[in-house]
Amino acid sequence: MMSAREEAIELVEIYKNHSTIWIDENECYTSIKKAKEAALICVDKILKSHYKLLGGVNTTIYKHYQEVKEEIHKL
Repeated sequence: MMSAREEAIELVEIYKNHSTIWIDENECYTSIKKAKEAALICVDKILKSHYKLLGGVNTTIYKHYQEVKEEIHKL
């Protein structure tokens, strides 16, 4: 399993690639804020799906993804 920091970085990088805003054909910028927001939504969905699949909270998974959320905020 990846560390919380590694997973946070990976998620933000994935969404950063999808958060590029083109100003014109020669200029663009990437919204880190939007990438972080998307990564946080992803983590919340992971937590909800694990809760539904397991019929409750798995404390190991819950703790890990809470740490991932904290790391995303720090980026």
